[in-house]
Amino acid sequence: MTKYAYQFNVINNKLCAVKNKLSKLTYVKDITDLELVGTDLILTYIDEKDVEHTQTVSLAPLGGGGSFVPSIVVDNYNELLTVVGQSLFEFAQVRNNQGNKWLPGSLGGTFYGAGLYYWDGVEWINDNDQIFEALQQIIVVNIAQQAQIDALVYGTQLNLFESNAVSINNTTVLADKINQNTTALPVGKYKIRVTYSWNHNATNSDFESYLFFDGNPMGQDVTGLIHKKEPKDAAGNWMGTGTSQKEPFAKDFYVDVIAAGVKNVTLQFRTDAAGRNSSIWDTNIEIIRIS
Repeated sequence: MTKYAYQFNVINNKLCAVKNKLSKLTYVKDITDLELVGTDLILTYIDEKDVEHTQTVSLAPLGGGGSFVPSIVVDNYNELLTVVGQSLFEFAQVRNNQGNKWLPGSLGGTFYGAGLYYWDGVEWINDNDQIFEALQQIIVVNIAQQAQIDALVYGTQLNLFESNAVSINNTTVLADKINQNTTALPVGKYKIRVTYSWNHNATNSDFESYLFFDGNPMGQDVTGLIHKKEPKDAAGNWMGTGTSQKEPFAKDFYVDVIAAGVKNVTLQFRTDAAGRNSSIWDTNIEIIRIS
């Protein structure tokens, strides 16, 4: 709701309310209940993790004197029909019933009850179920629109870094295999895919590799270690690596870029036992925007 306390505006699947009185919520998957209790608006919703939340907003401060009155207040339904210039999703208060109660106006009768009415862009609605369904439909439409936006965004940003030559490190000091800067990345979610071939010329020590994005270690290890492996076979020799073994590696990471700009990506490797060769080649790092 942006203009009035009973007016809703759903933007990019995030629900906001009266003049920022309702703080920004998580992704709203479904609204399950909406109640007005006194001067409190109570909204129950399901988030993207299927967890139910209840948000209560006091409307009293918005009306002065401890109560809130919608901007449109009329005596009866006929007077409501004379209102012009109302906004989509705007609510109005009707003070008095009109007509015979035995057959509501929504069923073709002449009765229109007092209470809140909702403008759906064509007519005024005062049935709570219809209001609820209208709000649900807003969410469904916005989810579909967001899916279309995500589809258009996917792949709009692509950075590919390659290093195919064989690199050998026989020390415990980390050596750069790739150390490059991206183009200016807009805010969004990105997938980082790392692939390479590797070997190690000892069966009692390990090959190690480390990945950093924007100075931050990737993966669960706080050091940035993403691969640590002791080979089963170290016989032979290929390209001066000290072994004929050729092992593949591939892993994906997902990051949220919350500050637009150029980002550094660094892949490093080493042996964990000095004097033993850890080697890496055919290395690729692909950074692609997915949403």
